[in-house]
Amino acid sequence: MAKLENILEYIDDSIMKRAFLFLEEGDWVKANAYLEEILNENPENGLAYLGKLMIDTQAHTCVELMDLASPFDENLNYKRCIRYADGEIAEELKGYNAYIKERNVIVGNATAYNEALKLMNNAKSEEDYNRAAAIFEKLGNYENALQLIKECFDGKVRMKFEHAEGMFNSAYTEQDFYEAFKAYKEVSDYYDVKDKLEKCIQGAEQAKQAYLRIVQKKEKALNFVGIAIIGTAAIIAVGAIIFGIMF
Repeated sequence: MAKLENILEYIDDSIMKRAFLFLEEGDWVKANAYLEEILNENPENGLAYLGKLMIDTQAHTCVELMDLASPFDENLNYKRCIRYADGEIAEELKGYNAYIKERNVIVGNATAYNEALKLMNNAKSEEDYNRAAAIFEKLGNYENALQLIKECFDGKVRMKFEHAEGMFNSAYTEQDFYEAFKAYKEVSDYYDVKDKLEKCIQGAEQAKQAYLRIVQKKEKALNFVGIAIIGTAAIIAVGAIIFGIMF
């Protein structure tokens, strides 16, 4: 039978028993007064330090220590109890503390896993995938975390490919096509984008030629306007000379 679960059965001192009864009732002040009285007589009483630990953590019974949110191995009264209590009680108490740590790891892993899974499934950017993958990496072999790291990577690459597709479909200038070309190159190890890269080069050349044709048309237009201006100026000059001769 576990001693901590039935601690009152192992206490034969009336003052100690009263202290633990006060603990059950949540009367921390009276319980502490009785425990201090015991420790004044015997500073190495392990059960008294157990009671003090229960006051520190507001545990009515020893078993409630397992329900605490955090481990208590840094608590001074815990350390004193482990030092002075009999071996069975000390080992049981260590087990309670170890249980809390293990439980918190399991709960923490589950929380982190669900957080990362949600982040991955609702990813709106490459950074979302990176953050999710970082969490999965910390989880190691938990559930299928290793497989999900790969899915995060695939999702990030797919997002890059879709971005390149968008750039190509909206490309208009030579520079636009070259930017799309670079975006496709980033995913060329994972997608067959050879055809896309060739189309980017073709698009860039076509955009360049179209631009040159526009420039040439503008130059011709400017030349025509220049000739017209010169012709008009010449006519005006001749007219002025004739006008001067006549008058």
